[in-house]
Amino acid sequence: MKYERDNFANLFALRQYGPFLRERGTTTIPPATGEEPFFSSCEPYYQTLIDLARRYVTPSSICLDIGCGPGRLVGEFSRLGSALSIGIDTSFKMTQLAQTILTSATSVNIELRCNFGVANTRAFEVRAWGLSNVRLVRSSAEALPLGTAQADLVCCANVLTRLRRPVTALGEIRRVLKPGGAVAGVVGM
Repeated sequence: MKYERDNFANLFALRQYGPFLRERGTTTIPPATGEEPFFSSCEPYYQTLIDLARRYVTPSSICLDIGCGPGRLVGEFSRLGSALSIGIDTSFKMTQLAQTILTSATSVNIELRCNFGVANTRAFEVRAWGLSNVRLVRSSAEALPLGTAQADLVCCANVLTRLRRPVTALGEIRRVLKPGGAVAGVVGM
């Protein structure tokens, strides 16, 4: 799969899947806690969100990740046992990439093209997750495609500061969240 997007999105994809990536031609996968800051700089944030999710995810849970990017948290919610994990992103390419990684039964080869003054294409192999209880949707945080009081857990990692109308998005989060549900967010990854 060839994946081309802006520099930020490419770095974001690499950082989300750092522990699961292997650059083609190498034999080791970068460690999750690692010595490789390019891949693992966001890992503490993800681990904190995953630890929080453990408290709220049950076999009947519906979990929502707003601004899911390539889907790391959607996959983690699913692996924790949620009934349905939904990822929402405004980028079609990101939701397509997430769908491919999370639902494939075999490893996925992707090429990421970054332009930092010089064109640089790097090829990676991402471990397949083989999940069936995930859904990826192209949508905005300001108009969530869920009914009222449907989500048990809503996560938005590094999203609110990038929205044109964050207050509207917060209203939407409140609308879709079940009473007693949880909201988790990170700003400034």
